[in-house]
Amino acid sequence: MIKLKRAYDRVGAADGTRFLVERLWPRGVKTTDLHAHAWLKDVAPYFRELSASADLLEPILKAARHGRVTRVQLA
Repeated sequence: MIKLKRAYDRVGAADGTRFLVERLWPRGVKTTDLHAHAWLKDVAPYFRELSASADLLEPILKAARHGRVTRVQLA
């Protein structure tokens, strides 16, 4: 299961593996406060680009096979 959550929302125990999926780092959020497993800048919501490089989604899909995943974004 892949959930969506805003970067400014609290981290929850049910979030599982968290990926920041944005081109820019969220303003005012410390790296340690975000608790993101990885920052996947190139997977930001530009679907036309993803169709050309589907392999960029692999970390998210691999983590989702093993448990919960939360996609963290600005809005």
